[in-house]
Amino acid sequence: MVALLLKHGVNENKIGWKDTPALVAAMPFPSIVDMLLERGADCQVTFGSDKFTPIECAIRSGNVAMVQRLLDHGVPLEICEAVTGRTMPTSAAVGGAPMLQFLHPYGVIPVPSDRDAQYAMPAAVRRGDSLTTEYFLNQGFDPNSDLGKVREYSFYDLNIISYLGSAAEARDPVATGATLDVLLHYGADIDKLEELPCCWSRHLSHKKTRLVSLRLLLERGANPLPEHKFGLSMLTEAAERNRKEAIQLLLTHAEKRALTLDDLQVI
Repeated sequence: MVALLLKHGVNENKIGWKDTPALVAAMPFPSIVDMLLERGADCQVTFGSDKFTPIECAIRSGNVAMVQRLLDHGVPLEICEAVTGRTMPTSAAVGGAPMLQFLHPYGVIPVPSDRDAQYAMPAAVRRGDSLTTEYFLNQGFDPNSDLGKVREYSFYDLNIISYLGSAAEARDPVATGATLDVLLHYGADIDKLEELPCCWSRHLSHKKTRLVSLRLLLERGANPLPEHKFGLSMLTEAAERNRKEAIQLLLTHAEKRALTLDDLQVI
């Protein structure tokens, strides 16, 4: 169908839906991408308010095969940072660890000193992407970094200041647990965890989500005792909002530390 349209004079840059460039619309179909590129489709066109280019779309989607295809056709591996405010490592991080590994030989390497990359790792942690989190840690990122400086970004909760607190989203318990384990393996200090898990601080999540996030942290050594800031904040929150299941969970883990009900009087 595309070949027929092109044969009858349809502009190869106007086949996409609405303002979507033809190359982007055709990405699920490699043979059509080849056809469009061979006919001179504009590979530098930008679209949308974010000014994405076709190759950046492929990178952010994690489609390594498509990025390779575009590179084979001579499409430059670049983003107009002055216009978009994004860097290539940041966009590659959205595509995940396989994309970061693929682009590594091309010099696309996130480093801790790169301000944009400092925002990309918390995003990976928060979505439970343990592989991308591990990639960042292997590049020298500190699992105990204070994240206060990235709170200005809309995707980041204002109350969270640590990777562990951010990781405990519990939308997917398996992914969340894996991400927490990666952070701990690379030296994250759970004794420094002081704030509520992210889903507790927003008071928007389902109670099962909150309980899972709390359980995942407690199982990995988060301190439930009231003399510790994390334990005190959790006990206070659970008591004030009558979260009986959370209180029971805290007590169960606190028993291992010889906590009694009398100790709760401190709150």
